[in-house]
Amino acid sequence: MGLIQRLLTDIITERPARRATWQRQIADLEASGASIQARCAKASGSARNIDQLRHVIGIERWGQSRLRVALGAPLTTDEYDGYRPEDIGDWSSLTTAFTATRAATVALVRELQAAGVDRSRLIPHNQMGALSVGGWLQYLRLHAGLESKLIR
Repeated sequence: MGLIQRLLTDIITERPARRATWQRQIADLEASGASIQARCAKASGSARNIDQLRHVIGIERWGQSRLRVALGAPLTTDEYDGYRPEDIGDWSSLTTAFTATRAATVALVRELQAAGVDRSRLIPHNQMGALSVGGWLQYLRLHAGLESKLIR
């Protein structure tokens, strides 16, 4: 990873994560999830929207897998593709899957907090290098928020 990309990663994910608390990140994830749910409720079940929401869910599930490493799970250096819900084809079921996925992320954050996980512990990201646990949470929230803006 180049210097500029590392600097951007630090500015966008790591610095805000260092200033945040567990509770702040939980609240931000919940608020972001509610905003995405509202956007999905207004959107059509077009093929483009379905593909976009599958992408959002896949990345979030992949991130959950990486975060479980902080709880002792083995690191699997895979891509996000295997986490995309390709078996869900209707919009209503897919939006329900997003809601469940975000709820699982929030539950995982609470589990990390209860276990006393160090928020600065580093876990690798395939393109962004090592992110702290807090950085991963910031990344997942930002990714879903930005990518969901393409859903109309």
